[in-house]
Amino acid sequence: MKITVSKGMAIAFVILCSGCKTMDQRLDECQAYGVSRDVCYQAERDDMRSEREHAGERFDRAVRDAENVKKRRKHSN
Repeated sequence: MKITVSKGMAIAFVILCSGCKTMDQRLDECQAYGVSRDVCYQAERDDMRSEREHAGERFDRAVRDAENVKKRRKHSN
């Protein structure tokens, strides 16, 4: 996937500005740096998609870890 400079900047701004703000606030801040709203919006969506994927991976890892703990406890008794 090829990331242009402006899209890369937008992604960085979205990540930095994604604290406890609304999407409109983050888009407005991104635009204040001279990045178009469309690019800011796409970067926001990409960031949200990435976060959902990471959350799913962390959940899967937690379930596997819990299952492993159960198996170890079962075998140690």
